[in-house]
Amino acid sequence: MSEEYEIVSHNNVNFRIFLVNMLYRSPHVHTDFEILAFLNGSARILTRKGASVLKQGDLCVLDPLDSHEIIAHEPATILSLQVPPARFHNVFPQLEKLSFTETFLFSEQKPRDCSDLVRRLCAIARAQFRAEEYSPLLCSSLIDDFFYHLLLLVPHEQIPEKAYAAAHSRGSRIHRILELIETRFDENISLKEIAEAENTDYFYMSHFFKDTCGMSFQEYLSHKRCEFVRRQLLLTDDSLLDICIASGFSDGKYMNRDFRKLYGVTPKEYRSNFQRCDPERQCQSLLTTQEFLSDKTTLVLLDQLQPA
Repeated sequence: MSEEYEIVSHNNVNFRIFLVNMLYRSPHVHTDFEILAFLNGSARILTRKGASVLKQGDLCVLDPLDSHEIIAHEPATILSLQVPPARFHNVFPQLEKLSFTETFLFSEQKPRDCSDLVRRLCAIARAQFRAEEYSPLLCSSLIDDFFYHLLLLVPHEQIPEKAYAAAHSRGSRIHRILELIETRFDENISLKEIAEAENTDYFYMSHFFKDTCGMSFQEYLSHKRCEFVRRQLLLTDDSLLDICIASGFSDGKYMNRDFRKLYGVTPKEYRSNFQRCDPERQCQSLLTTQEFLSDKTTLVLLDQLQPA
């Protein structure tokens, strides 16, 4: 799972909530708790703790610095809440050093729990996007209420002080590494070079990367290059050879192999299938990673998919 470090801006409200149509989100980490609620469609989520396919009514609960990748065959509508642990410092500081031990909540297994949590997430979104006079106060209280019920319903444990400090150190290191790969994935970049930049040895870096990201460095690099290839196939008329060279793959056979592994077809077949699609389907396929929906559209879709 090739991974990015995501910088989350909270606009001084200590949380971020948004509705997104997701086709693909490359592996990434951020320093917030993140809860994903599937309102429509399905997608496979890969995390450092495991992987599963989630569908309408399911939830994913992610700790800070949990790496995760999202892959959907058709755009899935997901409501996401991101909250920094420091938000709870004055009222419940235990949350700053807490880890949820259950990542995936399935509506088929826990219908009442999932329905309750999704309903509460939608209430936060409605309060935020209606932007009424007292919305900030309402959102704040609803977020506290949501995490109260999340703690009641989802197994969790406290992180020892030493492990907590180690996690933050790991986060800083992976941030530097992923920024380097993001700018140089199209070059002949190697794990050995990254290890030298981090002043450590190759074998340690290999284990560190896989333990932190949930996949090897080469897998990460392959996913990053394949997503670049996918965008170029849809957005340009460049030849497969030119795309291969621009992506960083050393040979077309490696591009074909890795692309098929990730998307189920070769690059040539992917472009051909796209060209035969109707215009609406083409617009969906052009989503490079995710389409954030406007406040107004979010409210309309919430009323359609999750009536108050």
